[in-house]
Formats: sequence, C-alpha cells, structure tokens
Amino acid sequence: MGSKPSNPPTYTESLGTKLDRLADALTTGHAIARADGVHVDVRTDGHVTAVHVDEDVFPGGRRLGPLLTRLLNEAREQARSQADDLVREAWTDPRVRDVVDQVGDAPERSLPAPVDPASARSASHDYGYSNPDDEDYSPLRPRSRISADDQW
Repeated sequence: MGSKPSNPPTYTESLGTKLDRLADALTTGHAIARADGVHVDVRTDGHVTAVHVDEDVFPGGRRLGPLLTRLLNEAREQARSQADDLVREAWTDPRVRDVVDQVGDAPERSLPAPVDPASARSASHDYGYSNPDDEDYSPLRPRSRISADDQW
C-alpha cells in the first residue's frame, strides 16, 4: 500500500458562513418553476406562494392560479397534520421515548469496558461475534453506547 495520504481539503468559506447560508435558505428560500404558460413559486418549507397561469395560454387562468395555490396548500397542510398525528401517536409509546432518551445522551455516556475475547467465547448470547471461526468475528468490534432493554 504505497499510496500517499491525500491533502486535507481546503475550504473557500468559513463554516459559519456556510451555516448562515443554509439557515437563510431554510427560512427564506424559494424556487420558481415555469412551463407552458404556468409558473409556480414554492418556499423551502413546501408552502406554495403562487401559481400563475397565463390567460393567453389557458383562458380562465387568472382564476385557476389562486385556486390551485389554495388547494395545494390545503393538501400539504392535511398531509402534514396526518404525519403529526402519527408522530404524536408514536411518541405516546414509552419504548419510543426510551430510545430517544438513550440516543440523546449517548455522547455523554462512557464506553463499556472492553471484553476479553477469551471470556466472550463462553457467553451464551454472543451472537457469533466471539467465535474466531465465524466470518463476522472481530475481537476489536466496537461496542455500542446505546443499550436497549430486552422487552422489545
């Protein structure tokens, strides 16, 4: 393996500048798409700000644009509401809260003590990772900081 390590990347802007641009795009960004006499303006959050239909291309387009805008936003809100209901339903399950709590504080937890591979071989629930004959065997396999109870 005689390859040389690559040079670290050089950045043209600071991380703060990059994150400011991201925050601006997420809060005030929008895009406009145009085709065949119709143009749609949509914010980053999915809210449709406007649909314009060219009256010359589609007679009655002046009324159709605002109607489409309203219907698209109503449908988006309905879909969001349904998803929010499912999130609330899942959050009432204590197992979900436990997992979120465990993941949330994982960086603060210390790593489990290293296990001696010889003693791990005798464990009844080693899942094959402590058997040197197993293709997935690795005495250096990292251990998770997240622990789950056995009631799942």
